[in-house]
Parts: sequence; structure tokens; C-alpha cells
Amino acid sequence: GQDRVFLGDFFSVQKRDEQSILLEGELQKVRGIGRGMQRGSILIKGQAGQHLGSYMRGGEIRVWGDVGDWLGAGMTGGSIVVQGNCGDYLGAAYGTERSGLNRGFIHVFGNVGNRAGEKMRRGIVLIGGRAGDYAGSMMGGGTLILMGGVGRGVGIEMKRGSIVSFSPVWVMPTFSYCCRYEPVFMKILAQKFQELEIGIKDFFSPLLRFIGDGSGKGEILTTAVTH
Repeated sequence: GQDRVFLGDFFSVQKRDEQSILLEGELQKVRGIGRGMQRGSILIKGQAGQHLGSYMRGGEIRVWGDVGDWLGAGMTGGSIVVQGNCGDYLGAAYGTERSGLNRGFIHVFGNVGNRAGEKMRRGIVLIGGRAGDYAGSMMGGGTLILMGGVGRGVGIEMKRGSIVSFSPVWVMPTFSYCCRYEPVFMKILAQKFQELEIGIKDFFSPLLRFIGDGSGKGEILTTAVTH
């Protein structure tokens, strides 16, 4: 409800570092951790609930566990790293809002649900596991990198931006094959990811380029296609 309570009524609280918050335990029912965050760091050892890092503007969130839906929704800065899995609407926009992730970096080591990166405008999302259906739907910019496969409807209604998949993708007929090449921006990303100690063994592979969906300004880059 609308009652106000002390944090200590539910959690054991200890003051350590004013610039860092450490949360330990099973927090899958705790929503909105890091909402609107501007600086500092939040470290979570355990699971976290929905809306983690929503409207985040700066700082860092790192999770050693799984998180719920709407991770980084409406995010405009900062970075989120999740060692586990994530639910639906990663980096997406809420309801009728026009923009999802609009700057910032999200890295999920595990699998994610449907509509990852929906309405992205800027920023980078890196998914180490498998993504669900409609990844990159209605994207208006930014880069969505898929390392472990993806479901159907990739890039549906996208206007701009880049979706990069290092596993075969079912490309919709509204996308047209363009060429096979090695994007320069992938080499730049590889250098950045090396600094972050992120594996980049596939980043220099030649990729098939498809443009669409309708506007012809969005692109899907993939190692292979499925039928």
C-alpha cells in the first residue's frame, strides 16, 4: 500500500561505503532497485526483481544472479551487468513512451526473454545467452549484440540501429540482403570490450548484412540465416 516503513523493518542494514550499496539475499520480489540512479554503484549478490535500473542516468549496477522483466527500461546512462538471466523487455520503453534504452551499456551473460531492446534509441546491449522473440523490435538506434541465438521476429518495425547476431537468424522478408562485410564499428567495440575483459572471439567474423524493416535504415548483421 502507501504506508511508509523503515528499511530496517525488513532488512539488516550496515553502513560501509557512501558510494556503493551491497545487497545480499533473494530479492526477486523487490522491484525498482536503482531506479533513476545517477552515480555510485549497486552490487547485488542474489536475485533481483522487475524494473532494475529503470530510468538509470549514471553509475553502475552489477548482479550475481537472475533479474526480472524491464531491466534498464528507459535508461539514459550508466552500465548494468547481470551474471545470470533476465526476463522480458530488457532496455525497452514503458507503454506508449517513445524511447527505450537511450545511452548506456547493458550486458547480460545468460538468456533473456522477449522484446529485448524494443524501441532502443542509443547505447549498447550485449546478450551472452539466447534471446527470445522480437528482439530489437521498433529500434530507432543503438546496437544490440546477440551471442547465443534468438527467436522469431528479429528487428520487426525497426527504423534505425544495428542488430548483430553470431548465431543463425530467421530474417523476415521485409529485410533485403545487402552484402557481406566486416563492420568497422565492430572492431571499435572489440577494443572497448577487451578493456572490460569481455570475450570477443567472434567479433572479427565476416557478417551478412540485411537492411529493413521498411525504412531501409536498420540493419541485421549475422553469421548465417535460417529458413
